[in-house]
Amino acid sequence: MGKLLPIMRGRTASSQIAGLSLVLLLMYAVAAVHALEPEVGAPQVLLRLGGLEACTFIGSEAPNGPAIVVSRLDEDSFIWKLLQVPLDGGEPAVIGPGRDPHGRGSMLTWVGTEPGREGIWLHDLASEERPRRLSDSTELSHPSISPDGRTVICTFRGRPRNGIFTVAPGRRRPTRVASREEREPAWGPREDLLLAVKHDQLWLMGGSRWQDIDSTRLTDSALVHFDPVWGPDEQWVAFVAGLTRETGRVGLMHLPSRRIIRVAPQLLGARSPAISPDGSLLAFVAGVGDETILYVCDLDLAPGTAYVPEMLRTQILAFVSGEASLPNR
Repeated sequence: MGKLLPIMRGRTASSQIAGLSLVLLLMYAVAAVHALEPEVGAPQVLLRLGGLEACTFIGSEAPNGPAIVVSRLDEDSFIWKLLQVPLDGGEPAVIGPGRDPHGRGSMLTWVGTEPGREGIWLHDLASEERPRRLSDSTELSHPSISPDGRTVICTFRGRPRNGIFTVAPGRRRPTRVASREEREPAWGPREDLLLAVKHDQLWLMGGSRWQDIDSTRLTDSALVHFDPVWGPDEQWVAFVAGLTRETGRVGLMHLPSRRIIRVAPQLLGARSPAISPDGSLLAFVAGVGDETILYVCDLDLAPGTAYVPEMLRTQILAFVSGEASLPNR
């Protein structure tokens, strides 16, 4: 019995060590997961004006940038206008007629709304060139600019089904990318990365030709998802989801882990989220009719990473693998 006791005590100590190692690893994993959660500030009112619909950021390359461009339906004249809104809350300036804006750097695309000037337009705000009309089709909407600023991808509402097509200067007709009910495309940081909505769910799409497009479903729920947009890299995307479009709330998704963070859940009817080029601001529109508001939130998509001293992490891994033991004291 006396010879067996030290052995039993040894096994108990080993079990304790293994248990402690497991607890420490779990704590490390939990800390790493929490490190993925972005820091989102409280929504601040940037512009309170009736008829606001969709917003996007333009970069510092644009005149008076960085700034937000928002589309607004003037309910008195029934005319859509694009407004450039300073980030310091100054007076908005009218850019011109249009809706569905999307910005990348100094480039801005939108849907033309003037009679005889419908279609998809592209303009470099930093140049003196006139805006270019890429397509006169009234069936194209939700334009998004490619990373190189030369091409625009859009929703095509046609028969027998919807799809997404690209338009570019010099092309006579839109080029098909996908036509299986995909819509609301958002071009990613790379040419071969797209976000899109299909059957009210978010999808990640990639490929150089439409015949080779690979699609991965990112969400699978009873909620309606819409208005996806990329952050400054391939890690985070923003979108809106709700039981209906009228009850939508803004969400952020960490793509590698598919972790979803809800933003400002008290604000219903949110739409058109946009993340600033440097990832420091999140903007979106909420409200209906003459009670619409453009909100901005401070944003930190990488608030920190879990820190574990290198020596402690090495000891934990060694204990778990059985390659080390506690030092004698």
